[in-house]
Amino acid sequence: MGFIELVQKHHIAYHEKTLGQLFCDDSAQQIVDLLLAECHEGKVSIRLRSEVTQIEKTAEGFTLLVGGKTITASSVVDCQRRTFNARFRCHPFWL
Repeated sequence: MGFIELVQKHHIAYHEKTLGQLFCDDSAQQIVDLLLAECHEGKVSIRLRSEVTQIEKTAEGFTLLVGGKTITASSVVDCQRRTFNARFRCHPFWL
């Protein structure tokens, strides 16, 4: 399912501006809510301000040490914000 289909699935009204730019008719918060709902449906765990001190590839996926606690996951995405330019770098782990 593509992004437009997700927007339509969640009944978010939108309009197109120049050059194919799409904007919510109401609030961009609707997109945040859409993404959080999809994460909840997919049983995704979002951890903010968490320091990963160890990561290992296992037969089932990954084992991480996060804040002194061991976490297992089938897949992991790491996003980091650089404070000097506030851009995010995200990448999945493919170990």
